[in-house]
Amino acid sequence: MSKIKTSFDMTPIKVSLDKLEETSPKTGYKAYWSYHSILASIREVGILQPIIICPAKRVGYYKILDGHLRYYALRALKEKYACCIVSLDDERYTFEVQINHINPIQRARMIENAIRQGSTAEKIAKTLDVDVKRILADMNVTEDIDPKVMDILKSAPVPASTLKILRKAKPLRQLEIAESMIHFNNFTARHVQGMILSTPPELLREEVKPPRRFILTEGVSNIATERANMETRIKEVQPKYNNNVYELTTIISFLRRILENVMLSRYLEKHFIGLYGAIKEIAAKTKLE
Repeated sequence: MSKIKTSFDMTPIKVSLDKLEETSPKTGYKAYWSYHSILASIREVGILQPIIICPAKRVGYYKILDGHLRYYALRALKEKYACCIVSLDDERYTFEVQINHINPIQRARMIENAIRQGSTAEKIAKTLDVDVKRILADMNVTEDIDPKVMDILKSAPVPASTLKILRKAKPLRQLEIAESMIHFNNFTARHVQGMILSTPPELLREEVKPPRRFILTEGVSNIATERANMETRIKEVQPKYNNNVYELTTIISFLRRILENVMLSRYLEKHFIGLYGAIKEIAAKTKLE
């Protein structure tokens, strides 16, 4: 089966301001408090949140999907380029879910980039009107997280609390847990805490004592064994399952086409009444059970 294509590329790129087209011009934007806040922020620490764009009809040009005020601020500051993230379609819901809620890994990288360009945590906090402790916490949330793990989770909805628990494991175990989070689409702290508790001591940075609400060590060990067995079985079954789903979907589509043929449908109904009923039942299914 073909892989599902993502709707956007989370890797920021530099785009000339001359190549950006407005999709919802904001007249009177200079009167907006938010515009002046963004203008001051970009002047002090640079752009922290990329502009969201998608390819325009003209080759080499892009439409602005989100970030018009950032675009205006960059123009006012006489910047030539903008940091952008490219959406492969122009449907607003696609990136609003994924981009407007930037995960801690992306936020930490943005702060690190700003500091690398000469800013300070205090200046960023003052510009954004937040406590400097929050900036430092955001910047240090990826401490002790393996770079490969950050790359895996860079666009996933991972809360900071999950990363704080994940750092208790050594890099090899972090990779296993990150892959499990992606596989099960579960990024909660509770999920990672359970996997940390079932991790062999040699794969932990330090001893982890289970909270009182968790079961005893022997029970945790049994769960770890069962979970490992289950993940192994899932990996073994997955290719066959995907192939079966594809084949069954094709069969259902074929049976529907048979029933749409009036002559074939009447013939089956007349001479193979039992088979005809089964075909109708299968063709009517909207999901595989």
